[in-house]
Amino acid sequence: MQKTYLYTGLAAGVLLLLIILRGPSETKDQQKDSILWEEDWQVIEYYPGDAAGDSDAPAIRFVREPGLLADEYFVEAPGVNSDLKRVPDPEAGQFIRRRGGATVSNLFRDWRRPKLSGYAELTAERETEFGLDTPEHVLKLYLSPGGEPVVLRGGQKTGGANRMVGSSYGDHSGLVLITGSYLFDRFIQDPFTFREKRILYYPANSFTESISVVNAAGESLSLTQRKGETPDGKPLMIFRREADADGRPAVDLPLNLASPVDAAVKSLMIQNFRDEPLLAKYGGVQELWDAAGKDAAEIKVGIHDGDDYWVKLREVPAAAGDDLVLVRSSATIDGGIDWARRSALENVLKHLPILRGYEPPKPAESQPAAPADGPGSQSGIPFRSAGTEQP
Repeated sequence: MQKTYLYTGLAAGVLLLLIILRGPSETKDQQKDSILWEEDWQVIEYYPGDAAGDSDAPAIRFVREPGLLADEYFVEAPGVNSDLKRVPDPEAGQFIRRRGGATVSNLFRDWRRPKLSGYAELTAERETEFGLDTPEHVLKLYLSPGGEPVVLRGGQKTGGANRMVGSSYGDHSGLVLITGSYLFDRFIQDPFTFREKRILYYPANSFTESISVVNAAGESLSLTQRKGETPDGKPLMIFRREADADGRPAVDLPLNLASPVDAAVKSLMIQNFRDEPLLAKYGGVQELWDAAGKDAAEIKVGIHDGDDYWVKLREVPAAAGDDLVLVRSSATIDGGIDWARRSALENVLKHLPILRGYEPPKPAESQPAAPADGPGSQSGIPFRSAGTEQP
């Protein structure tokens, strides 16, 4: 009996040692989470169907420009002609280049480490059977602009959410790959959906440092914002209306009055792009801009740890019913003219008379008045500016 226990113990020990030396076996999840590659592509070109000849232009191109702090993304696509068909635009170097939105950054993120669901040996029969000889989608991926591309052919969908793929990457050429179909399907969108509509870009942990607004009547408002603290050391953002040419003194503003104009300026964005065919009924945007004559508003924004921007908006009476105004900003690559919401412009301008006419409440008679440039209060909360010494 003792020998039996001894042999059993020895066998278990040997088995445990083998498991330790071999390591854990792959789980189903680990097999499922295999990837095609891990690459930081800089250019992705999409061709519908088999239109991927060397002399053919892509239907759309996406570009990632690496940056020191953050990458920049761009989308390039043909313009729209008078027949509402997308054609190369000679004046824009064949393709119109605009900033890419979050959808574009997501494309590069997904293609950096695309998941591989399975693979099989590629044969002539399978190439035809899976539609790789007449693909529904073709992608060209470049590690650097002008470099040699990796070509992907998106064939038939499987019964689930996957797609058969042919690839020229590495040793993929002899294989049929199975990947998520969404990697290809998301390219079947109007190019407008890939463009960035934001006008102001706020890096992480940044804030509006200054706002200047001038309306059509020449009335102006200049605000600054800085970090401060309450007497017990809690952080507080402090808005200040700067002195103006009309004799209004500089004064700190209550947060409940100043914050809404900051939010209104941040909400300004492109509603429609100038080459969208539905807005061609109004005529050319440059002619409309010139006909307007003057700005309904000129806005300048400084962002802490970010860039400075200018935004100009002009009214188009014919487009007022569609809640549209023309917008031009420094954020647009070519400084061109697009369309913004008229209601967003009105939301900014409605704060001018309120903040221009603001007067701080007079201090109680029992308390001395605070100096004009000294600590004050916002929304009834006493505060001090960062770095201000307390007695």
